[in-house]
Amino acid sequence: MSAVESWPVVAGVVAVYLILMLAVGVVRGRTQRQDITGFVAANRSLGTADMAGLLCGTMLSAFTFLGAPGLAYSRGGAILYAVAYGVLGVLPLYYFGPRLLDIGRRFGCVTQAQLVSARFRSVPLRLLLALVGVGIAVPFLALQMQGAGLVTEWLTGGRVPGSVGAGVSFAVVVLYVCIGGAAAVARTSVWQAVLMLVVAIGLGLYLPWALHGGVDSMLTQLKLTRPDLLSPPGLGPDGNPWTWLNYASAIASSALAFALWPHLFMRVFAARDAGSIRRAAAVFPLYQLILLPVILVGLAGVGVAVVSRPDVVLLDLVAKSALPGVAIGLVCAAGLAAAMSTGDAILHFAASTAVEDIIGPVTSLSESTRLRLIQWAAPALAAMAFVLAITDVISVVMLVIFSYGLVMQLAPPVYATMIWRRATTTGVLSGLLGGLGVTMILQLKPDWRPFGLDAGLTGLTVNLLLLIVTSLLTTRQSAEQVDAFVMERAAS
Repeated sequence: MSAVESWPVVAGVVAVYLILMLAVGVVRGRTQRQDITGFVAANRSLGTADMAGLLCGTMLSAFTFLGAPGLAYSRGGAILYAVAYGVLGVLPLYYFGPRLLDIGRRFGCVTQAQLVSARFRSVPLRLLLALVGVGIAVPFLALQMQGAGLVTEWLTGGRVPGSVGAGVSFAVVVLYVCIGGAAAVARTSVWQAVLMLVVAIGLGLYLPWALHGGVDSMLTQLKLTRPDLLSPPGLGPDGNPWTWLNYASAIASSALAFALWPHLFMRVFAARDAGSIRRAAAVFPLYQLILLPVILVGLAGVGVAVVSRPDVVLLDLVAKSALPGVAIGLVCAAGLAAAMSTGDAILHFAASTAVEDIIGPVTSLSESTRLRLIQWAAPALAAMAFVLAITDVISVVMLVIFSYGLVMQLAPPVYATMIWRRATTTGVLSGLLGGLGVTMILQLKPDWRPFGLDAGLTGLTVNLLLLIVTSLLTTRQSAEQVDAFVMERAAS
């Protein structure tokens, strides 16, 4: 049964899924204290299951069912860079997570900007970090909305417009985020991660068999018809063989940025203990294997699917398959889960940071007032992202690509906070400004990139040089202030 014929069933399955997620989020969120720590950091009470679900759900976005199979379909083995950077990118959370948790509890930090500004005692630095974080959050949230709309429209045969699918699904997100805060984001992510895993495995087994008679047969055909897709390291964005240098650069830049995305980073402050963080980080590389079955789906579409854009290949194959309506509905729900489990974390982060780190430092609002402002900021930011998503006045995809280089510039201030005693406020601030400036210029002027290197990596080099040189030329911080962040006891 095609998606067009079964769209009422698909819509019904999605409706049940959305109602369940709203109920899960609201019920879980009601168990938390209604204060800033409760709303933003779930009372620092999340155990291994919630932390693992949060990590997996947050980082496996709409890319899981759209971008990953699309890259496999169009660029073959190049998609394996995503598996590699996910495994490498989570290592800092495993190593530094316990230290971050300890510092967060001693200084009351619930966001990335608060952590860095606590060490360097600088309101301008806190504001800059917060502005960068919120600035990259809105287009990334819009991208998740576009993914949700794409999934809904394709898998209902166009009967439910993408704007409606995105609007309804993210209205649910806004509701449970505003009511339940971090606890709701965590618990819904657990169930969404499970749904994504089950559906991905099912599609990875079914579609290669239905279209080619099995994975072995499919790969044999590809060796004959498209050997370039199977030749490592795959194809580049231009369709020509990707060089190992560019492949390694893509892995390095993405891995460096991975743990520094502010909406993921702040989740460390919500953990119950160090063990919860490390066990969750250890689980993520295993969960990252969810990409393997969707990669098989993308390869199954080669020579079968004729699509105008690679990122809809999975949707096209499912919509035209013989799967029953309920199964297509579950795929649609899983696609929404991928978008929502990232979108809710981004929205919660952006609203929390906008109030706590942009409005808070320059006002004297009470805690209860700030909490209400966070709950009001969430729908306002979601509305901004929704308008950006449906109008696409500025390419959302290009904004997100632009953001990756900016996220990398957060590495020096974050790691200097914990590991370099000689770092100074002036050094960190000058490095961050220089790195951000160089990255933005090279993103806008790609011909200026030295040796064709990633703009973010070049900006990071400038960032580090300015941080080191300026810190060595300026007055060091007091030993008492530095010891509170860098001493070994902070890693307990």
